[in-house]
Amino acid sequence: MFDKEALKDFLQPVDKWAKDHNIPANRIIAEEFGINRMEKGADQYLSDLISVFDEYSWHWAFYTFREDSWEGMDYQLGEQPSKWKYWEALEKGELTNREQVEVDNPLWDALKNGLEK
Repeated sequence: MFDKEALKDFLQPVDKWAKDHNIPANRIIAEEFGINRMEKGADQYLSDLISVFDEYSWHWAFYTFREDSWEGMDYQLGEQPSKWKYWEALEKGELTNREQVEVDNPLWDALKNGLEK
């Protein structure tokens, strides 16, 4: 079980190492973090991670986004499995505007909120 405190404890050795070696916090990047968008609690996990990274003043980059062969981490699609019409439109090349599939959902909101800070 990872909650915010567990994540902070898990990442604390990186913060300590950086301080011990006089590495400024803004030189640390947490990259390629993510979670399958359909996992229960994925939105809270992303929010907690981003919050911890921000507390440590680290840069961050989530993984992955709009992968061409798997949509498990396409957070724009929300927490539910993609509807067949999405895949059909993608296969036919009819999906020309990604905003057509963007939905309001907790996963996307967690990332947007983090990016807007």
